[in-house]
Amino acid sequence: MCQLDEVTITATRPTEGAYAIVPFIYVYDYHQENEELLGDFAWDSNGGGGSNSGSGTSCTGDKVYNSATNSCNCPSGTVENSERECVEYIEEDIKICLSSLEFSDVGANWQAAGIKNVNIQFLTIGSPTKLVNVYISELYIGLPKESPLVGGYLTNHNARTEGQTLITKAEGVTDLYQSINPNSNSVQLRDYFYTKLREFTREKGGEISTTAPLGWNGQLKEHQTYIVSSGLECD
Repeated sequence: MCQLDEVTITATRPTEGAYAIVPFIYVYDYHQENEELLGDFAWDSNGGGGSNSGSGTSCTGDKVYNSATNSCNCPSGTVENSERECVEYIEEDIKICLSSLEFSDVGANWQAAGIKNVNIQFLTIGSPTKLVNVYISELYIGLPKESPLVGGYLTNHNARTEGQTLITKAEGVTDLYQSINPNSNSVQLRDYFYTKLREFTREKGGEISTTAPLGWNGQLKEHQTYIVSSGLECD
């Protein structure tokens, strides 16, 4: 009797009524009816068992089975690296300076900040180590001045902290994406970061763009960052 580790198989697109257990971090686009599907399936040839097993499914290493998603996931606080090992995820230690976010009013209930020469470096967690630089020439963040989504009334001054939080959060999830997809290039990472930042900003009733909002007369600020653990903020 043998126990299979995680295996990679090739299969045609499942027909109606068929299904496969695939880790949630992998996303597939079906463009053709018989397009081949390459994925990672967790399979226990003995029908279950082991300390990290679920109903008929056994997970390898430190991973735990999630019956809700039918997948083997890394425990909280860790992320899967390029070698499919669960490694500790370190929160962002670099943040954008509040001085790089200068919000000014645009209309009665809207405010926006413009940042230029945005340079962000994304680091692969685990092995192999890889650093990819992403550049955005101009980035604008707009937020409502008054909305339940921002906790009531948001002044231009307090909007800076909100903007910093949104950008830091988007950088963090892009680091995770880069770790799981270590072959991602700068264009892919830029698009992923932009998409996540837009998603998080819209949750606050805001919006982002690479062109200035209509009616915005604010000043573009240079993108500057600081190391949180140093205890020193920007000027």
